[in-house]
Amino acid sequence: MSSKNTQKLNELTSELIKNQPKLIEYDLKRLELAMTRLGSPQSDIKNIIHVAGTNGKGSTIANLKALLKGHGFSVNSFTSPHLINPSERININGSDIADKQLLDLLMYIIENTSGIPLSYFELLTCAGFIAFNKLKSDFTLMEVGLGGRKDATNIIRAPKACVITPISLDHQEFLGSTLSKIAYEKAGIIKYKTPTFIGRQKRSVMKVIKAEAEYFDCPLFVHGKDWKIRKFSRKWCVEIQDNLIELDSKALKGYYQLENSALALATLHYLKSLKNTHSNTFLSEVVWPGRFHYLRRGPIYDILTKVNKGNKIILDGAHNPSAAKAIAKEIANNKWENIYLILAMQRNKDLIGFMKPFEGLVKKVFVIESNQENFLTPAEIKSKLTARDFDIYTKKTVQSAAKTIAKISNVGSNSIIITGSLYFIGRILENNS
Repeated sequence: MSSKNTQKLNELTSELIKNQPKLIEYDLKRLELAMTRLGSPQSDIKNIIHVAGTNGKGSTIANLKALLKGHGFSVNSFTSPHLINPSERININGSDIADKQLLDLLMYIIENTSGIPLSYFELLTCAGFIAFNKLKSDFTLMEVGLGGRKDATNIIRAPKACVITPISLDHQEFLGSTLSKIAYEKAGIIKYKTPTFIGRQKRSVMKVIKAEAEYFDCPLFVHGKDWKIRKFSRKWCVEIQDNLIELDSKALKGYYQLENSALALATLHYLKSLKNTHSNTFLSEVVWPGRFHYLRRGPIYDILTKVNKGNKIILDGAHNPSAAKAIAKEIANNKWENIYLILAMQRNKDLIGFMKPFEGLVKKVFVIESNQENFLTPAEIKSKLTARDFDIYTKKTVQSAAKTIAKISNVGSNSIIITGSLYFIGRILENNS
């Protein structure tokens, strides 16, 4: 990767984000016009698996990718957001698109869609479709950016399968204030007679999804009915019809990751894309950075483990109440004590709802200053959490928070969880990996 191309790509990215249209109609009309000018590259991409949901989309795609590649298929994927580099979003059979290639694609799209206002995400989606059309694969995995029904990725017309991970409250300003309204938007990826696979959902959500699937005459496969997670001999397994497959990942930790692995396995099982019985071997190699990610190197790791080697440092890009509940459940299940939270959060997120699951589990919270305009300031977070049972410390950097924790933490095992935003986690990984 050329540092010159990386710098140019980062400069263009900053410019596109800064200058993207602020007031545009949230629909697919503009994108359809743009894609027509670009030759409709999305129309010639086969075997697309389209993934929507609130939490677990990226992890489910990581599982799908590992399983498909393990079974000998080539796989392209489009995911968002990126952690460090925009090129991460467009992956060509295991390798991120080259910075120069993405830079050229974006410039080509901008030149050929003059007069059509496109957001940064829409431009990247166009780039993904063009790249996947040129560099074809056996399967293409597409992650929805926001919602589903009006999302840029939903311009595809005939996917191989639709997958919906657990749905919860998030992005209410765009998707609606209730679970039913949000479920309606996310169920919008369902297409006529397309096999649709549904992760664990609440009843109100499932009701909306079933109605959409019935309308489009879709075969529906559901967690708890068409596959189940069970524990046998201290090992977690997924039971699919007469098959029992061990769920084992060296990198993806947490019960909710078992659900993502099971959803991926069930999807490919019913699509008849699993050729042999070694799926658990392929799952053991799944990696998805920034999601219950154990930090094992870098300046922050060194600070926190210099005096106390037993300290665990966990990065998780959780940013909504449902994801926070999943982290809190892991803390409780593992019976961890001496928990420290390092937090940064965007202004449009539900801070109170996010922090509620940690009450009684976490005492000390270190709030970090961010240079991004759309992030809450430490003072704002401290003010919002004043009535909650937390000791709040405000710090300018993660490093300064780590130094304080290193001084005040107990001898023995402490757990330091860094969370609140994928963008925040990305900056940390950039300097600690």
